[in-house]
Amino acid sequence: MTLSTRKYRPHLFLLAIVAAAACSDRTSPTQPPHLSPQPPGKDISDGAHVASDGKLGNSDVFFLPPMVSNPVKATGYGDPFQAGLPVAFRITDQNTNTVIKNFVASVDLTNQFYSANWDTKASPIDLTHTYRINALIGSKIVAYADVLFGATGASLKNIDTDDFVGLVDGRTLPMKVRIEKGWDCLDKTSCVTQAVPNKIPSGQTVIVSTGGTLPNSAEFSPSGDGTWATNVDGSPITGPIVVTIQDVTSNFPESKGGCGNGLTLQLTQNHCVRITTDPAVRLTSRVRVGTCLANPGDDRQLLVKYDTDPNHQEAPRFLQDAPPPAACPVQIGSATIHSSNPLVRLAARVTDGVGRGLNWVLGVKPAYAFDTGVGGFVGIGDGFSLFAPAFPRRMLAGSGDGQQAAVGTQVANDLVVHFTFVHDVGEDPARADINGASLTCLALTKGSRFATVGTADGPTSSIPATSLGNGLYSCGRPFLSQDAGANQFKVTATGVPDAVLFDVGNDAIQLPGSVTFTATGTDQSQGGDDIVVINDINPFMESMTSANNQRLVRNLVSFTNDKPRSAGTKVWFDQAVDGLCNTRNDAGAPTFTCGQPGAFASFRQALIAGTIQSVVDVSSSDEASPLSNIPSDVKVIVLLAPQTNYTPNEINSLRRFGLDGGRIVLIGDNTVTVYANGLAAENDLLSQFNGYVQGLANSALLSGNNSPVGPAAIQASPITAGLTGLLFGGAGALQAVTDSYATPLIVLDGNVLMAVMPIFDT
Repeated sequence: MTLSTRKYRPHLFLLAIVAAAACSDRTSPTQPPHLSPQPPGKDISDGAHVASDGKLGNSDVFFLPPMVSNPVKATGYGDPFQAGLPVAFRITDQNTNTVIKNFVASVDLTNQFYSANWDTKASPIDLTHTYRINALIGSKIVAYADVLFGATGASLKNIDTDDFVGLVDGRTLPMKVRIEKGWDCLDKTSCVTQAVPNKIPSGQTVIVSTGGTLPNSAEFSPSGDGTWATNVDGSPITGPIVVTIQDVTSNFPESKGGCGNGLTLQLTQNHCVRITTDPAVRLTSRVRVGTCLANPGDDRQLLVKYDTDPNHQEAPRFLQDAPPPAACPVQIGSATIHSSNPLVRLAARVTDGVGRGLNWVLGVKPAYAFDTGVGGFVGIGDGFSLFAPAFPRRMLAGSGDGQQAAVGTQVANDLVVHFTFVHDVGEDPARADINGASLTCLALTKGSRFATVGTADGPTSSIPATSLGNGLYSCGRPFLSQDAGANQFKVTATGVPDAVLFDVGNDAIQLPGSVTFTATGTDQSQGGDDIVVINDINPFMESMTSANNQRLVRNLVSFTNDKPRSAGTKVWFDQAVDGLCNTRNDAGAPTFTCGQPGAFASFRQALIAGTIQSVVDVSSSDEASPLSNIPSDVKVIVLLAPQTNYTPNEINSLRRFGLDGGRIVLIGDNTVTVYANGLAAENDLLSQFNGYVQGLANSALLSGNNSPVGPAAIQASPITAGLTGLLFGGAGALQAVTDSYATPLIVLDGNVLMAVMPIFDT
């Protein structure tokens, strides 16, 4: 069928006027079933007539005399006649939109036309109405001619025979139409239409093929009841089914995306075939379809069924592998045989067995693999649409899923995926691996990222995956968000959508086109059995207005381990009786602001995190030594600026506390004017725990309260997780012994402001 608008008008029309007869008055026709409303006709449309819309009719369908003059000189006339089609004529009253008569056409193989006789005496004719002869193949109208009736031949003498067939009322009109091959084709170069019986004898098949060098084909076989299809609604089909197979690649120019335009799945080449049926069907027996390719390419491709038409959209689905019904030329349709065995090569040319998709999906290595074209089975319950070659690919998680890390920190292991072909890959399993693909890593959870905060590029929510070879790709070690809970990271591949169906026998699996990793961020990071040292009180007083300082405090108490103190619910806050914050002047007033009532209110509030439910004040002194007997529900002890050495009993109790999984937080201050007297007590205590960290004398950094420390100073640790800075105020420097167990946590211009060291049982 052509879409052109070329015009042809025959020089002479034969007016079908039968000799006048007595005319009865028939103006009240009966009421047969109605069609959809349409205006009164004034038209003839076939391969020799231009319709009222200015377009030539179907260039492979021609009405014949006596309806019209002989179209033998019409452009396009003379292609091979097509017999075996379910041709019918339908007569409609254009004024009332009703069907008044249906005819099943008979075929004249000698004269090559379909015909039926319309005896108008048997039809209710209104001489004031226009009637239309519709020529149908199946349910499709392929040509039509409007008819005007007259009481006598003289009354029809002046009608326009380009628009009407004239007919004397009461006479019989032989309706004839010639149907040529290609009548249902957009491109005749590779197209076939054939009526396939819905009842096929057991053990037999019907193959429909476009023929030629590169045939496209379909093979129909019966189900248990002998049929191969029903109507879409499941009702039976009694007559033959008109099947059209055509290469429609030319309808999808590459400049507009080709056959894959609107399809998220990437095709291996711009080649697509459409199969249609009239009526539309639901298969009761699977149908084998296939196409031969001028450039067969890689035998890891399969046939995918899909449709991007907005009115008939269909998600892509890979068909179970099968050789095409119409064999492809070996030198064209066969891909390279990946075997040195000559018997395998011979089998590749002659085998007519089913495909091996199932073996590969289930991990069964075939003895050999070959293709003679691209083909597959359309399954029971399915229908027809577009078909094209594509690579079935899937992505699986390799390693790195299900990790757990402290919020705001980097997970321990890379996120790795394995990207592979699904179809048979022959004797070399490495052919399954896809290397050099474009994969993207996406951080889906707000606040998660793939770059360290503070780097030149800053945080990013997506990065290209790095190829590791052997089909493996890495997204590196992402950072979790600042919030506790699940973080998700997704890996995608260009041209590989998620959950594409892949037919396996009578079932189908979904091919994962992406991988989503989940990593859990937790406030309960590994910790305890340690002592944290910071020589600045200000971060825990007025600087507690900073979200970073609040986060630091929560991190100090939110940890877990496998020891009994890990489940503790209390923090002991020890301001020694003679400690720095309890220093008084001669009038008895606090010497320092840390001694003012409420100075640590925000600090105390922030300590209620994780398992901590309460903060308990204790005041160690020479007279009272609560640190010598620490209750089992204490998880963290804060030692605030002591100025007198702890007793051996207290030190042993603190060591046992740490070894049971508790954490000691030792807070001092700058050692120039404020904490010079307390430095000795601090370092004595630290020496009792091996002295990996020591306070430095005459040290005062960051003058002024609320002095900011930037993200570059923050060292990665569960204690500093989620920090992008910190506020200090006159901090004292620490010495973390090199090559020891001490870990610097805050380092500014080479000066350690905060450190942690483990507690050992010695």
